[in-house]
Amino acid sequence: MNTFFTIPSYIFHPLWMPILGVAGIYIFFPISFEQINIISDLIIVFFSTIIIPMLFLLILKKMKLIKSFQLEEVKERKLPLLFFTCIAAFIINYIFPPEANQLFFYFFSGIFFSGIICSILTISNFKVSLHMVGLSGLLTFIYMVLRGFYSENLFFIVVAIVLLSWLSSSRIHMNAHRIRELVAGVIIGVLPQIYFFIDLVTWLD
Repeated sequence: MNTFFTIPSYIFHPLWMPILGVAGIYIFFPISFEQINIISDLIIVFFSTIIIPMLFLLILKKMKLIKSFQLEEVKERKLPLLFFTCIAAFIINYIFPPEANQLFFYFFSGIFFSGIICSILTISNFKVSLHMVGLSGLLTFIYMVLRGFYSENLFFIVVAIVLLSWLSSSRIHMNAHRIRELVAGVIIGVLPQIYFFIDLVTWLD
C-alpha cells in the first residue's frame, strides 16, 4: 500500500511532463508531421527539459544551494523554477515558435506562464505543488487536443480526475504538501493552458 501512494510522485514528476506532452501528440494523434522533425523535436525537448535541468540541480547541490533534488524547502525552489521558466521561454522562441509549430507553441507557452506564477508565489514564500502543476497542465493540454478531434471526452475526464486524485493522495501521504498547495498547483497548471484554448481549437479545425 505504501508503494501505491509513493509511486505517483515519481511517475508524474514535473520534469517528465513536457516530453510526455510532445511524445503523446506524435504517437497518439492523427496529425501529419515529418519523421525527421519528430525525432529532432523529441531529442531537443528531452535535453532541454530533463537533462539540462537535472545538471543544473546537480550543480546547485554541489554548491550546497539545495539539500536534495526534492526541493523540499521553498527557498530552494527559486533558482530552479526561474531556470526552468527560462528554458520554456527559449523553447517557445527558438524551438517551437508559432510559425514553426503552433500546437507545441501553445503547450510550452502554458508551461512558461505556469512557471512565472510559481516563481512569484515562491518569492512570496508559498510552496506550490509542482507535481500538480505539471500533471494538470499536461492533462489540460491533451484534453484541448482531444476536443479538436472528438466531441465526446467523458472517459478522458474521468481518467484525468483519477490520476490527479492519485497524485494528490501521494503528495499528502509523503507529507510533501498541504491541500491548499495541491489545489493551487492544479489551478496554476490548468489556467495558463486554458488561456490558449480557443486559438488551439481554431488551429486544429
